[in-house]
Amino acid sequence: MVLLGEVCPVELVDRWAPGRMMINTYGPTEATVWVSTSTPLVADSAPPPIGSPVPGAALFVLDGWLRPVPVGVVGSCTWPVLGWAAGIGAGRR
Repeated sequence: MVLLGEVCPVELVDRWAPGRMMINTYGPTEATVWVSTSTPLVADSAPPPIGSPVPGAALFVLDGWLRPVPVGVVGSCTWPVLGWAAGIGAGRR
C-alpha cells in the first residue's frame, strides 16, 4: 500500500500496517509525483517518515536563509530542480 498526499496520521499506520507492506511517500505538486519513499512502515505509534530520495533525486532541509539544518532540526524540505527560479509559485509581482 503506497501512501501519497497529506501527512499520514499515526493512527492510520497503526491500523493498516500490520500484515501489509505500507510505504509512505512525499512529493509536492511541483515534483509531479514523488521525490522520496520510506521503508515499509510498522505499527509503533510514531510519526511515519517521508523516507529517502528516489534515484535521481535529492532532498534538503533548510532554514529561512536557505542553509542546511542539522538532523532533528525543523526546517523547510526542498529539492533541487534545474531551471526553476527562486520563489516559483509566488505569483507575478
